[in-house]
Amino acid sequence: MRTPQPRRDEIALIQGNIKGSIRVCSAQTGLSQRLPNAVSCSRVCVARRLSKYSPQGRSQVPITICGSVAIGSKEASTPKVIVTREFGKNGKLITELSKLGIESIELPLIEHAHGEDRSQLPRSLREENWEWIVVTSPEAAAVFLEAWEEAGKPKLNVAAVGGGTAQSLEACITPKFTPSKATAVTLAAELPGDCGRVLYPASAKASTDLQDGLSKRGFEVVRLNTYTTLPVSNIGEDTLRVALEADVVTFASPSAVKAWVKIAGLKSHQPIACIGETSANAAARAGFSNIHYPEKPGIAGWVNSIEDALGKISVDSTP
Repeated sequence: MRTPQPRRDEIALIQGNIKGSIRVCSAQTGLSQRLPNAVSCSRVCVARRLSKYSPQGRSQVPITICGSVAIGSKEASTPKVIVTREFGKNGKLITELSKLGIESIELPLIEHAHGEDRSQLPRSLREENWEWIVVTSPEAAAVFLEAWEEAGKPKLNVAAVGGGTAQSLEACITPKFTPSKATAVTLAAELPGDCGRVLYPASAKASTDLQDGLSKRGFEVVRLNTYTTLPVSNIGEDTLRVALEADVVTFASPSAVKAWVKIAGLKSHQPIACIGETSANAAARAGFSNIHYPEKPGIAGWVNSIEDALGKISVDSTP
């Protein structure tokens, strides 16, 4: 059955005086519009497909509703999800959520900077012999590829921790190995071979799980802290207020968990949806109890976890 289309007079007007930097994603179009400092009025079409999350139960036919919505208003019944990766890295998640009628509010919590060992990476790639280069995140892939080009693009055996990291590499290098589960522990257990030198260009804040696991198997691991993560500063009060009224907060890294707790405080029952087990464990350590995450990290599983979190909200709110 064809989904009813909104009339012209049903196009939503999201009005408010937004200070800070925030993006509201239209659930109908999947487009993300940035609201800069002191925007007095922004026209964003918001389609609300509510049947899946309605406290009254699920309808067999999705219902699209458009109406006047004030940012931060409790009257808006569209499911709202905070996406917290850096600007430019939330697109796939926003697109998939928009297909489900879920509104995304883009609020980056972290930013990246070069680590203390970044300058050593090109020389290490060019002049030393490595059995493997292990890359464990899209950001690590970006830093590695930059240094790889500086080194003259030498031939290397590269292992990626998961599908997202592999995609970040594939435009330049095709990874020769990806483990069955996108975690450092699994990569350490499954990396082919049992000896040889492994270069690990890592985040300065990454755990030692990968290097410890490989070392126990007989590999010689050289870790270079090539980048680090920093919490985003200068989040405006109005921006934070909008974020705090969202239904679910998403995390893709332990650093994002720490940044959220620092700026928003800890609400232990706040519904959290993590990209994978590593972020989920960090959320649990921080004190969150309502945590959802997929067995295998990735966008598809992450979206399912967000749906689970929203579904639990609907169940809990049923009279």
